[in-house]
Amino acid sequence: MIELSANIQAALQSPVPKFFLLVRIFDEEEVHINTTTHPAPIELSNGWEYQSDGILMSADPPRLTTTVDREQYKLHFADPQKVMGGLTNWVGKEIDVRVGFLDPDGVPYTDAADTIVTYAGTVDGSAYKFSTGAQGESIFQLIGSSPMADLDQSKFVYLSRDFIRSRNINDTCCDTIYSGSNTISLKWGKT
Repeated sequence: MIELSANIQAALQSPVPKFFLLVRIFDEEEVHINTTTHPAPIELSNGWEYQSDGILMSADPPRLTTTVDREQYKLHFADPQKVMGGLTNWVGKEIDVRVGFLDPDGVPYTDAADTIVTYAGTVDGSAYKFSTGAQGESIFQLIGSSPMADLDQSKFVYLSRDFIRSRNINDTCCDTIYSGSNTISLKWGKT
């Protein structure tokens, strides 16, 4: 059961709760983004600082329609210059999405206990959505893995030393794949 702080309870009891999203992507240099119009970055009590750069537009949480649901969590970013498409190295990285609340004066609560974790998982992919209407738009989608992603694995994972090192710098399980330094004797079939 989720325990809500007194500040969250007060914010939720207001006729129109004021909230914002906090997104943290665990990369070599952690990325922290939020959806507030607050002019200064928001620093939570746990030391995480979220930038207010206006690129995070919305989040599309999975709809729970069946007991084995394969819906994915999607984050939508405004990207008119198409620069975020080069961030495919985020695939496989951990992601944390929280909901923060504003007090009645419009100031964000900065205690980490005053946030609710709505998604914690890994980045499963990315995509662009273009609209060619009169105004036109370019939206970058970051797709989080679904809760049942392991049951629906359809992508191939190519093991290489570089791929494993991008996941864990200390993992050496693929260091000798291409070296050919060891002789392997396999006994297949009947002997």
